[in-house]
Amino acid sequence: MYIALKTLVYFVVINCVYAVLQPTPLIAQLTVYHSLVAPRARFSLYNDSGNAVGVIQLDEMFATHEISSPPQPDEFRVGMFGPSSIWGFGVNWDNTVTACINKQQARMPDGRRIHAFNLAMPLPSVIRDLMLMHRAVNYHLDAMYWFIGGVGIFRPHTFIASPVITANPNDLYAILDRYPIRLPAGQTLPDRQPSFLDRTLIGERDVLATWLQDQLAGIRLAQSNQDFGPLLDLHYNPNPRDEDNLFFLDRHWSQGEVGPDDFALDAVNAGNDLAKDAGVPLTILDEPMWISPPGLYKIRYNPYYPRWYFDLLNQSLDQAAKVNHWNFYHWYNALDNAYFTDSPFHFTSEGACILANKLIPLIQQGQKS
Repeated sequence: MYIALKTLVYFVVINCVYAVLQPTPLIAQLTVYHSLVAPRARFSLYNDSGNAVGVIQLDEMFATHEISSPPQPDEFRVGMFGPSSIWGFGVNWDNTVTACINKQQARMPDGRRIHAFNLAMPLPSVIRDLMLMHRAVNYHLDAMYWFIGGVGIFRPHTFIASPVITANPNDLYAILDRYPIRLPAGQTLPDRQPSFLDRTLIGERDVLATWLQDQLAGIRLAQSNQDFGPLLDLHYNPNPRDEDNLFFLDRHWSQGEVGPDDFALDAVNAGNDLAKDAGVPLTILDEPMWISPPGLYKIRYNPYYPRWYFDLLNQSLDQAAKVNHWNFYHWYNALDNAYFTDSPFHFTSEGACILANKLIPLIQQGQKS
């Protein structure tokens, strides 16, 4: 009985001390990456897939990523943000858009070597992208490129798609407190500060377990050189079907239910303002997608987007870009249909490199006047 009571007291004391000291950010910096193994070239997946681990704490995500390596004098450091297509869903880390850019060893007019950093994540969310940008500008970036799509910018979906948002309330409120962003109707925000119980060793057990898994994943990655599995060796080819039975996002939205205010253009503009505040030029592009060939779909561009929706989105983006002076390009048709895998948005390795070869001249010319 005495031993059990003594153990209980120690357990309570240790948890209380942990809650007061809050060592989790320090633990996140203790990593096998950058020392025993090379840093990650992209963030890990949310869900287990082969060697991927679900890391959603920004401290750990950036500590293990190559962007936290010291900048080199000859580098022109480019941050690439966006959804799973830019992250490289279905291909290994060395066949993504950023990897293809880096393989080219291209240089800026002043001689600096272009080093692209993959700061995209699966599951689209412009709010999540803003949080990543807010962190990334502290890592000596010279330029940022942000790919946005019609799902991540749709206001009802700007929050719910990404667990990174709720896992990092300090970063979320750093954005919401500084930039005017209208929240989706009925959106529940995380508490600004976690409860005392959430800060204890018990409350953060999942975070610590994920940290350990991520270190082990780094060792496996060093051995296999593969951070995604199985790789998707296929080409997107949807079967013709009744278009009226296809749902848009989570339900069958109709043309009269969606207007320009349903696009989180204020969040995109916040990214533009964030970049200006940090003194890092930002270029905004819409996400390349598979577009239905003649005869397959009549009222849709692809199974995700009715024509009325995507046309309205393009018009809204053009208007917002003009009013707010964004450096914006339409790239939704930048890739042929042959270069998509399991969805209208995920690129093959060949498609990623084609896109990279189109991006390099854009990076070299810098912001348009």
